[in-house]
Amino acid sequence: MLLLMLMIHHTNHYEENIIKRNLIILNLKPFYNSALKGDLTAFDAFYIQLQQEIKLNDKNGVPIIADCADNLFRNKHFDQCKMVTATSKSCF
Repeated sequence: MLLLMLMIHHTNHYEENIIKRNLIILNLKPFYNSALKGDLTAFDAFYIQLQQEIKLNDKNGVPIIADCADNLFRNKHFDQCKMVTATSKSCF
């Protein structure tokens, strides 16, 4: 929650970017939990959602800041970290 508050404080026109779908806040806890089980379904669904957002808003791409792989690594889930990182690279 603290990270989100810092991001809000440092993001120019935060509310406007949320409304225009230029900024999407995503809870990565389900992604982390599914990766621990070796299930990448949540990542596949997110990839589809991103593709739809890009088409709907006529964008070239969307910047993504995520900490799922970092948290997996920090918590010594190295195989899952590699799996998430490899999946992210192949999707994006």
